[in-house]
Amino acid sequence: MDREFRTLNNLDKTNLTSENWPWNGVAPQKPKKWKGLIPVKINGIARAEDAINRIEEKLGRQLFDRETISDLSDEKIVRGIIVSHGTAVAPKMDKHTCGNVGDAPNSYAYPRNFLKSTGEIDTVLYVNLGSPFCDDSQCGDSPSDIAVHEFGHALGLGPHFQGFGEGPIISDDFWDVLTALYNAG
Repeated sequence: MDREFRTLNNLDKTNLTSENWPWNGVAPQKPKKWKGLIPVKINGIARAEDAINRIEEKLGRQLFDRETISDLSDEKIVRGIIVSHGTAVAPKMDKHTCGNVGDAPNSYAYPRNFLKSTGEIDTVLYVNLGSPFCDDSQCGDSPSDIAVHEFGHALGLGPHFQGFGEGPIISDDFWDVLTALYNAG
């Protein structure tokens, strides 16, 4: 399978097809992503900073607003991504519980109505890194690989695909899909 076909197939599986979690039938065949700069609060977590730097470098443009919500208490934030450490959870907690995205620390649920019918993600999402069972900085080829992976979910990649949680945590296939999603009109 050639790279372009694989990218389009993976984009459809993880984002455009809406039947699956987390889209649950909303905005079928529409790209699901944030509009404009995405406010982010990294809470001084170096690997989260490295992750957003890597994402912006690969996409070739600024994607994140690192200032607007950085000093706000979480309760005052109405839109953006907040990074939390030691709060990853899963239905079955084990050595693979290294990161997740949810509506709060220690949650893997997405907020109600986080996705508009246009496909715009408009909510507060938490990127939860690490748990009592897993030091996320020890996973993958780089200490920020799990953070990049979880930011991928927060940016609009839903179900895993080969090269994004199936096999490698992230791979060139992951970067191709994220680039296609955010560099498309």
